[in-house]
Amino acid sequence: GSDVWTGTEFNWLAHHGVDFYEIQVDTSVNFNSPAFQNDVEAYINTSSLNNDTEEFVDDMLFGETYYWRVRAINAVDTSAWTTEMVTTRDYVTLYSPADFAVNVSTTGINLNWNSHHGVDFYELEWDTTNTFNSGQLQNVLKTYINIATSNNDTQHSTGTLTANTVYFWRVRAINAIDTSAWTMRVFSTGSTPILVPQIPSLIAPANNAIQVSNPVNFDWGNTANTAYYEHQYSLDPTFSTTTSNLTSTSDYSTGGLQIDTVYYWRVRSGSNGYLSDWSPVWEFNTYACSPTSSSQDVSICESYFWNGTSYNSSGTYTATLTNSQGCDSIATLNLVILNSSSSVDTQTACDSYTWIDGNTYTVSNNTATFILPNAAGCDSVITLDLTINTINISVTQSGEVLTADETGATYQWFDCGTQTNISGETNQTFTATSNGSYAVIVTKNGCTDTSTCMNVSGIGLFENDFGSSLSVYPNPTDGNLAIDLGNNYAEVSIKLMDLNGKLIETKNFGEGQEFQLEIDEPAGVYIMRIEAENKLATIRLIKK
Repeated sequence: GSDVWTGTEFNWLAHHGVDFYEIQVDTSVNFNSPAFQNDVEAYINTSSLNNDTEEFVDDMLFGETYYWRVRAINAVDTSAWTTEMVTTRDYVTLYSPADFAVNVSTTGINLNWNSHHGVDFYELEWDTTNTFNSGQLQNVLKTYINIATSNNDTQHSTGTLTANTVYFWRVRAINAIDTSAWTMRVFSTGSTPILVPQIPSLIAPANNAIQVSNPVNFDWGNTANTAYYEHQYSLDPTFSTTTSNLTSTSDYSTGGLQIDTVYYWRVRSGSNGYLSDWSPVWEFNTYACSPTSSSQDVSICESYFWNGTSYNSSGTYTATLTNSQGCDSIATLNLVILNSSSSVDTQTACDSYTWIDGNTYTVSNNTATFILPNAAGCDSVITLDLTINTINISVTQSGEVLTADETGATYQWFDCGTQTNISGETNQTFTATSNGSYAVIVTKNGCTDTSTCMNVSGIGLFENDFGSSLSVYPNPTDGNLAIDLGNNYAEVSIKLMDLNGKLIETKNFGEGQEFQLEIDEPAGVYIMRIEAENKLATIRLIKK
């Protein structure tokens, strides 16, 4: 049977032809716990109404499953055990006032409950909160009289009560070895219906669930008259140490629980200062670990940062991590380190060089760099080693002698008038044999450049009072002649004569420095005489 008193009489039927009955009672099916009780009853007769077929056991634990067994003994033998199971009652039945009663008189009310067999005391409490911890809390201990419900040990008057106030009251039984659970009711001195939060019904994880994944998602049913829920879980079924959380929803999720571990959990609801009783306690077992593994292939330039370490060489590396279930996860890294490269771009150029960086360099440079991707996709750093060769194309003139200033080069002298190279003139120094305009083409270190044209005059000049600034060109001439006296003169006379001194033509000019003269005479050699302000120049002139 179940729901028996903690003071209970065990009965069995009589057996003929025996001398004794032996009875044992225990909370263990093996009858070896500290609660074990044993007794022997002497046989009376075959009637089952005698005291030899019953045994009264008191001071049993509340809400506990008990096993009891009986066997018969005669002079020569002992029978087998006959075993039964019972569960003791863990509550006191409240009688009046009815649960959720309203309009209770403020002069007080008699709190009544039914008697409980096999106890020593009843403990009564009433308060204005169902947590029974306010300043209005009243506590009374009533000494047990007997099993009758009409005695004063099963009732108590509250005395004066506050108007329009909700009261909670509860009773529990106490014997020599244990205390029962509380049984609670509520009443009000007001007329408004009492709304107290209800006990939640647990949903998940199911009771005795195994392999529950981490994080754990707790779920329970919504209850009436509820503003919030208090959720607790613990490694201890008595919740002596616990993790508690408040939530407005009927679920809660948490991670970080120990693996392969039994947890206990419960929920109660709350509203307007009232709390429901705790739900039944459920238990579950968290996930038992199975190691997982993963592999990662990485090819990268120079170095790779992984699991808190920087790697700069290729290889296979492993790390033991913790996965989402809190279990070992073996991670493998297959790493290939690709390297950057460097090179030197050696260039030689004349005067200037435009490089891959888009810059034009006019002087030698060995510090400029540029980065391109190499075949591995990493940086290729290119350094420019540039030599800029320049040629000095200046020319020094001394009369009809022209000298290129650049040394150690190859030379080609050039007639600017005819735009042709002068055959055989490949030395650094050139001596003009006729008046004209000349330049030099200089080649050195693979570079070639041409000087500016230099005018040579005075070849065939017999006398000259005008100084080196006098210029008559070109000579030889095709008939068109330019004359530059070097300075401005008021009156100028130019005479053309043959080699015998015979005057051919005289031309007079007004003030000036430069003059143009056209000679219409046949080809040949002539003498030109220039006079201006007591200055005289005589020039040998060739007409082509």
